[in-house]
Amino acid sequence: MEKLFFGGDILTMSQADFSKSTRNLAVYVKDGIIIAIDDRDKIHSRISGYCELINLHKCILMPSFIMTRGSYLKYAYSLFEDEEISLDKLIKKTDKMYLQSGITTVMEEEFGTDNEEIYRKIFSSDLLQTDIIAYADAKNVKGYELRHRKCKLVFEKPKTSSAYECNGERINMLDRIYADVILHNISVYEALKNVTINAATMCKDDRLKGSIEVGKIADMIILDNNPMNANLEDLRDIRVITTIKDGRFIE
Repeated sequence: MEKLFFGGDILTMSQADFSKSTRNLAVYVKDGIIIAIDDRDKIHSRISGYCELINLHKCILMPSFIMTRGSYLKYAYSLFEDEEISLDKLIKKTDKMYLQSGITTVMEEEFGTDNEEIYRKIFSSDLLQTDIIAYADAKNVKGYELRHRKCKLVFEKPKTSSAYECNGERINMLDRIYADVILHNISVYEALKNVTINAATMCKDDRLKGSIEVGKIADMIILDNNPMNANLEDLRDIRVITTIKDGRFIE
């Protein structure tokens, strides 16, 4: 399925001058990959077949969030507490909560031999939509190979400057951006980078994720307000309207 996004601000997270207007740009996605970022008319002239036109109606399109501090499994259990649940139900609800918050990739800090079996089942499930990057201690996971479409294993623990913990119900990434600005005295743009392109680099996944660039996976979100233009106190009120994972709208 081909999609053309237009009619709103596009925050690529790769642009040198974020103050420059991107309202006239469009993003062309095909088979889950970003194919072109250019003037809408120029892109449209190159499209030969059917393409779904997505009018952003002055909303903002930016890369989806990458959470580098937390645990998919711990958060999943926090949603159900002591309730007896099936694996399918656990994955469906956990994925829904992450994706509705604009998070498409989670850095799993709790991976290890003691919970390897449950993770194998999660990673192998056709229901899993969230990408998981699992940190594992090479000494404790000897000879373990993880080659699955929704997960990859890294043996060097990413370093993050964020002081914000995304545990329990606290997965609002606009809250984290606000906290990073206040606690670290950085700009909103730098805080946004910490949950997009910088986070992808930490997870050694920046070749495919973290920014809206040609050749990267179309993991994106649509926000109802531009964080770059909002008052600081209004950051936490910005809403994720839609999450796009691999070029598909998540319901």
